[in-house]
Amino acid sequence: MLVFIGLCLAVLALLYFIKTGLLRLAFPIKQHELGMSATIAAFLMFYINYQAVPPVAMALGASARVSGVIAIVTAPLLLLGLSATLTQELRSTIFGTHRGFMKTARLFGKGVLLSLGCYPLVMGIAFIVHILVEQVHHFPEGQQQAISFLREMEDNPTLFWTYAILIVTLVPIAEELLFRGFLLNTLVEFCGLRWGIIFTSIVFAAFHYSATQGATNIELLCGLFFIAYVIGALYSKEQSLFAAIGMHMAFNSLGVALLYTS
Repeated sequence: MLVFIGLCLAVLALLYFIKTGLLRLAFPIKQHELGMSATIAAFLMFYINYQAVPPVAMALGASARVSGVIAIVTAPLLLLGLSATLTQELRSTIFGTHRGFMKTARLFGKGVLLSLGCYPLVMGIAFIVHILVEQVHHFPEGQQQAISFLREMEDNPTLFWTYAILIVTLVPIAEELLFRGFLLNTLVEFCGLRWGIIFTSIVFAAFHYSATQGATNIELLCGLFFIAYVIGALYSKEQSLFAAIGMHMAFNSLGVALLYTS
């Protein structure tokens, strides 16, 4: 995951250099557009958080499990802090222009309902891909990294439920800020809405790749690409990060619920 974030930073930096340097005349920078620099900063903060926080926490006496939990908590706080430094117009681009609790709740609920409808499709896509892969070669069964971490904590109910709650709440907030709030808006400036959603979905899916997941990566990443595309389309249509967060939270909740009941 960390290596992938580093590669994302390199690509974003290259695009930023191209747009502001080599091809400045071909791609004039709009005064109020979402800056590539803010997206690079978001990925950089995300990378540094997961690189630096766990070692520091362990040095202060926290266990490896607890230090991982701390890093999950600090990630959205850092990204929210970064967004707070932006102009009001840029924050509106990220979060949406809607106002009021009821409007926000309605958009959040719309994301939740859409997730409930899409979850069976995601599972179906993963199952079909799994069958196709099995026809080519039988690979050892793997498991999504987040689920593996959660299973490892089953011997400690307090830590298990703490981690489960974070997966359902703070992880979606951090990932939606990073991928839809910052990255999608930036890519749309370069390649338009449709390709911006596609590229963001590819990056989101690849972000969840892990060598420990084995061949499960194939079915997992196909399913995640689909759900990321739908979230991106919902975010763009409703112009609301809260709708995207609601859909992501519901999706993660269903995954945790299936793990708990299995």
